[in-house]
Amino acid sequence: TLSDVLWSFSRTHLRLALLAADVCRNMASNTQGAKHKDEIEPMRERWSQVAIDVLDEVKPAAKDRRTVFEVAELVLLKKVNGTNALELAMRLQAKSFIAHRFCQLIMSRRWAGHSRSGVPRLRLEDDTAPHWKIILRVFLPW
Repeated sequence: TLSDVLWSFSRTHLRLALLAADVCRNMASNTQGAKHKDEIEPMRERWSQVAIDVLDEVKPAAKDRRTVFEVAELVLLKKVNGTNALELAMRLQAKSFIAHRFCQLIMSRRWAGHSRSGVPRLRLEDDTAPHWKIILRVFLPW
């Protein structure tokens, strides 16, 4: 198929698998006949699984001291044409891909305010009120 030919020439396999799954999803939703949908749906599932498998196979090189997660983070957050694979997956609503443990860990770290280097990017002030202020507000609400 055309997707297999493109796969052999691509250097960004993760992005290609995400895009191929999205193309199949769009084709299935725009197809009128049930027969064609039945043919397209297995292709979509295949490319969705290929994207997950590519991410599962990420490993550091033999002499590389980085962890598997650090290498996966580099792969997922490498910008190509102004966007990275994780942003692309979110835009394409590739839920099974976003549910992968590496994607979830990266999003959790971003939510907590950590950058790639592990140093917090964003520091929120502690806006919790001391207990005595809360008790005082309960008894003296004005």
